[in-house]
Amino acid sequence: MSQLSEANEAVLDLIRTERMRQEKLWGEQNHPDLYWLGILMEEVGEVAKAVIEGYGWEKDRNKEIVQVAAVAVAWKEAIDRRGNPYAGKSSKVPTEESGAAHPGVEGKAPDPEK
Repeated sequence: MSQLSEANEAVLDLIRTERMRQEKLWGEQNHPDLYWLGILMEEVGEVAKAVIEGYGWEKDRNKEIVQVAAVAVAWKEAIDRRGNPYAGKSSKVPTEESGAAHPGVEGKAPDPEK
């Protein structure tokens, strides 16, 4: 495995710093996936806004891109905390008909209360 460049390390440090800021502000977050998706898309929208508005956009764009990455990391952390509900079960993903958010794929959604 190759070493990360200094630029890669710098970006990862920015994301790590943003994650620490988020943890300090809101503590551990354990939202459902659809809620996380909303948070992530809101951050992506802020990147789009910074680019479209233009003036001073590089600074805002860079800050917002780091926030997008940090939210994605926070979401992954939340997923890891809840464990894998499909471990040892069928590899089929739940369908909308079975109470899940992924239409067109077979399976049954795990009960989030269990």
